[in-house]
Amino acid sequence: MKYNFLVLAELTEGGEWVALTRLYEAFKAANPGSNFYLIAFKKKFKPDLKLFREKSFLKKINSKGRFTFLPNNVNNFLEVRKQIKQTLKQNNINFIMSADYLTALSAISVSGKHAKVIFTFHGTRSVSDLGIQKYNYRQIFTKLFEKFSWSFSNAVIVPSLYAKQYLLTNNPLLNPKKIYIVQNIVTNCFYSRNNKVPVGRHVILYAGRLFEYKGVLNLIKAFAKFIQTNSKALLFVVYPSSSAEPGMERKMISLIKHLGVKKNTRIKKDPPKHNLIQYYKNSDVLVLPSKLENSPLVVLESLASGTPVIGTPVGNLKELLGKLDSTLILKNDSPEEILLKLNTFFSMPTNNRKVLGKRSIKLAKRFSEAQALASFGKVIKNIYL
Repeated sequence: MKYNFLVLAELTEGGEWVALTRLYEAFKAANPGSNFYLIAFKKKFKPDLKLFREKSFLKKINSKGRFTFLPNNVNNFLEVRKQIKQTLKQNNINFIMSADYLTALSAISVSGKHAKVIFTFHGTRSVSDLGIQKYNYRQIFTKLFEKFSWSFSNAVIVPSLYAKQYLLTNNPLLNPKKIYIVQNIVTNCFYSRNNKVPVGRHVILYAGRLFEYKGVLNLIKAFAKFIQTNSKALLFVVYPSSSAEPGMERKMISLIKHLGVKKNTRIKKDPPKHNLIQYYKNSDVLVLPSKLENSPLVVLESLASGTPVIGTPVGNLKELLGKLDSTLILKNDSPEEILLKLNTFFSMPTNNRKVLGKRSIKLAKRFSEAQALASFGKVIKNIYL
């Protein structure tokens, strides 16, 4: 069937944007008459936007001062709302897709009877409960706005059962029947078609956004201990620079220099897609010692490439790694625990690691385009037809 989608977004480089556009592109390919429109807060990130029939860009007012959060959010809300109304007037929009509370609330306020609002949840914008940010009035309002946006959307899409449970735990009044699991898609280009290129040394990979809660600094500390007995080991840190946490690049480089691991560490910013695929395939293991995840795309892509993963039991990682090899699950994100798991992994016989690689690929194939489209189709059927 043919539908028109209005996508509301903040153009931030990372797994959320990649996962959502993969879903939209797959739906468009399966339903050629459907159209996608975009209203976005523009940043430095410049993704391929060929999917969208029409594009509107807004300038977001960022809140830097202590008491600017609420007034700036009101101004941003009104600006988005105005642009949505204009788009709805000019086009027959069936669904409004939003991944954050600000644009979702703007959509809810003007959607009317015909356009259904779908919140695409890939992570909370408030992480104060994990001790990652100081709990303050900004965090209080962020959590409150998020709960409103989840509750008043017509449906909420999540990438994993863990994400659904997270929403219900943080908002007990949210109707569980309006939450749908639509798994992330791993595209065919990531699947390993040939054997890994042997490099004669242990290659460890970190890939993803550069945020402190992702655990990359603890990984570097663990790696500094690891190379004391594995002097030829390499650590690749691959990340999009446009969405890095302010100050994290400087902090990471300073730590690498302080620990004396510069010659064993490779920093790779903003790799093109074909290079990222090679980093996955030529690494022995991906390490993600994160405090907060839902269904991290880097893990699924690494598995599809035949590269096993060491990670904390957050999001769907506990389930995935439990099916792969439970010894790869970190008990915590400490450097000591990461070092223990690295030693455990590399002490495995080579044949055992090859078996893990084959099992990784098999596990990743559960995240197919067909399965995601079937789940997404169910959402559309239930809230629109």
